[in-house]
Amino acid sequence: MSPKILLVDDEEIIRQLLVRTLGEKGYIVESVEDGNTALEKIKENSFDLLITDLKMPKVDGIEVLREIKKVNPYIEVIIITGYPTIELAVEAIRIGAFDFICKPFDMQALLATVEHSLEKQKFSLNYFKLSELMALFEISKTMVADVSLDTLLAKILDSALEITKAKRGSILLVDEKDKELRIKVARGLSQEIIDNTRIKINEGIAGRTAKEEAPALVADIREDYHATNSVLSIPLVSRAIDSPRNILGAINISDKISGEGFTDREQTLLSVLAGEAAVTIENFRLFNELQKKIIDLKRAIEQLNLAQTQLIQSEKLAALGRFATGIAHEVKNPLGIILGGMEFLELKLPHVESEIKTAIHKIEEATLRANVIVHNLLKFARPSESKIERLEIKDLIEDALSLFKFRIPLSKIKIETDFTKDLFYIEVDRNQMQQVLFNILMNAVEAMPGGGDIKIKTYTTLMPEFLPEKGACVVEIIDTGEGIAKEDLPKLFEPFFTTKRDRKGTGLGLFMSRMIVENHKGKLLIESEPHKETSVKVILPIVQGENEDEKNSTH
Repeated sequence: MSPKILLVDDEEIIRQLLVRTLGEKGYIVESVEDGNTALEKIKENSFDLLITDLKMPKVDGIEVLREIKKVNPYIEVIIITGYPTIELAVEAIRIGAFDFICKPFDMQALLATVEHSLEKQKFSLNYFKLSELMALFEISKTMVADVSLDTLLAKILDSALEITKAKRGSILLVDEKDKELRIKVARGLSQEIIDNTRIKINEGIAGRTAKEEAPALVADIREDYHATNSVLSIPLVSRAIDSPRNILGAINISDKISGEGFTDREQTLLSVLAGEAAVTIENFRLFNELQKKIIDLKRAIEQLNLAQTQLIQSEKLAALGRFATGIAHEVKNPLGIILGGMEFLELKLPHVESEIKTAIHKIEEATLRANVIVHNLLKFARPSESKIERLEIKDLIEDALSLFKFRIPLSKIKIETDFTKDLFYIEVDRNQMQQVLFNILMNAVEAMPGGGDIKIKTYTTLMPEFLPEKGACVVEIIDTGEGIAKEDLPKLFEPFFTTKRDRKGTGLGLFMSRMIVENHKGKLLIESEPHKETSVKVILPIVQGENEDEKNSTH
């Protein structure tokens, strides 16, 4: 079935153009002129994609996006507008928009975006269906929850002894590897017999019972087994639907309490029990197989979840990058004019009232912050080419510290270093890695407004989970600041998430730092609790030290 698209725009010409163009591509398109009607449509019908204008009377595109995601979280949304701003783009993508497109738009580019959004929507629905299947598997676990196979077999054997009024018995199961019968549970037998009994199929009473899949009743065998005067052996046969008969093992019962031999009636009763027992054992085995499949399914869901998260993050960044690249220069020019105007006012009005001076400084701070956001957006929209060089980790940190101390007043901050004596090298882009260290140190200082201590340690470690063949060097930066709330830790590396709203944080520092570290095949880890130390670890692969020519040139 063709994907269904709902188009919302208060301009009739735009609606007609998009309905005709999308319809020619085979999509089923419905159009409305306002947000309220769109919300009603979504509640009454199922759509795969929503294309909505941003500026509309009554309900704007952002509000439509927010409300529609509540009704149908799996619908994809593309916002089109002739009034682009960074704030609206960030807000739209944060709520869940697939893309943010500026008018006038290129029709081929829009069609490509529609195709990509529908591919993502299909991926999300498949993930949802897989999650539902997982829920069904979880329900199946309650059938034999908290019951081990040994406990199950013990209950079956005790029931068999109760039915036959016997003193001794055992349940033997076929070993999957050597196809021999082994005792899994017993009553009235020594541990030595339990541990050492191995019976081949077609050997002995139990072996022949298993081979022939038929009960064996021996009335009196005292001459061979001494105290044992009668033996009853019943096969355990799986009779699963649409599957061949499969021998699971046998139930062996001997020595009636009365001293008499077993009867045909007891054989029949035990055969009925064995039939039920075989079904239960087979179900248990199937359950174990299901458990393994559940584990595999969980791994698949985790991988899908990770892939979906990465896809969503990638699409968000790509959309934001396209938007940032398109309007960055248009934004930077007015920001430059505003900053120049503030400097002009400060020069021309040196003796104005303090309130006016404060207002000028506030405007200047806000403008500088906006400029930093645009600058950071451009960094990941158009990342510069890395210049990799081999560095000794201690030299890199000391260079970063000298730059940091020069730019930041540290009158209330004490910085202590604890470098390992081992000499090891990393291959990194010096400027990018200094940016990472600078961001982490800046966060540490801002977390200690009243002053505190920063400790920088280096050491080596093995990280087989992500660097299986190499050693790793760790740069650990610990501060004595206010710590981080538990619920905020998973969000720290999300773009535009910040815990420093009152201190003008942009929420891009840690995001870009992790991106840089991972581009260097490393990891960035954060451990913290509220009102306790915060530890940030930059983990990078170690490379060999100076080559022989370099060593020889120093002697």
